[in-house]
Amino acid sequence: MKKSLILMAAALAVLVLVLAVQHHRERALYDDGRALDPRWKDEVVALRVAQGADSAAFLKLSSGWVAASDSFPLSKGRIEEALGLLFALRKKEVATEAADSAELQEYGFARSEVKTLEWTLASGKTGRVEIGGIADKEYESVFWKWPGAPEVYRTPGDFQGVPPRASEWKDRAVFPDFVYENVDDVEVGWRDSTGLRHHYKLHRISDTAVRMVEPDSLPILRRVAGEIYVQTPQFAADDFVEPGDPNTANAEVDSGWVTVRITMKDGTVHAIEAGKAFGEYRYARHPVTRRIIKVYKWRFAFFQKTVQELLHPKPVRPDGPLKN
Repeated sequence: MKKSLILMAAALAVLVLVLAVQHHRERALYDDGRALDPRWKDEVVALRVAQGADSAAFLKLSSGWVAASDSFPLSKGRIEEALGLLFALRKKEVATEAADSAELQEYGFARSEVKTLEWTLASGKTGRVEIGGIADKEYESVFWKWPGAPEVYRTPGDFQGVPPRASEWKDRAVFPDFVYENVDDVEVGWRDSTGLRHHYKLHRISDTAVRMVEPDSLPILRRVAGEIYVQTPQFAADDFVEPGDPNTANAEVDSGWVTVRITMKDGTVHAIEAGKAFGEYRYARHPVTRRIIKVYKWRFAFFQKTVQELLHPKPVRPDGPLKN
């Protein structure tokens, strides 16, 4: 009996010690004055940013973060930056404890200026904060407050990188990151202004030599090949199509006005197809999401060459950056 009591007392002591350590760790999380539990950061499943007439909402799916409006994938870096700033808010430094409406405007909380961040955790718990004006530009700090509360706090952080427009959050990558040195083949098809179709395929035969293999098997200058290969990683979604865009129906995205197919040394293929040009953009089909995006037409222009231009390029000035 006595032995059992000793064991129970020892177990109780261990439990008390564990709880004390856990309590100490939880308190340590807030020793730096954090306003929110940083452990919630990974539990956020929805985020909304609003400022003035603009607002954007985002959802966390099993595949990652997407825009709530059209399910377009978000830039991982952008969402990580926003959540990092949100859960680093500090309430250690109070700028004012009882600001009236006039004073709040001085701190950047005018209705048209205040930025609101709302979030939802996986548990269903929600929260909201308001971000005001810049407190110190040199040290990148801002004013913030709880909605409806009189206190205004000063906290480190630059929330200008947390915009209220979904287009600024979307992932602009078209292909996975790669370097042009790992590109083996480049195949291009395009139509000129008369509708005439052009086609060629280049193949890397060594680290320093490239040969045309379609429509004919002929050597081409290293300089000419280099100008094409070096541009292969630069495709990006430069803008996104808004609902009701009148050019979408006329862009002929899937008609192959320009097609660029890139084959890597490991056999991986990256391809993008674009339609007509409107202004500075070509409307293209995103190779992964299959949604229509806008890509600067100059990105395609590097590849829009005829066979004659590849075989007989214009000479460059002796003082130019590239020489035959």
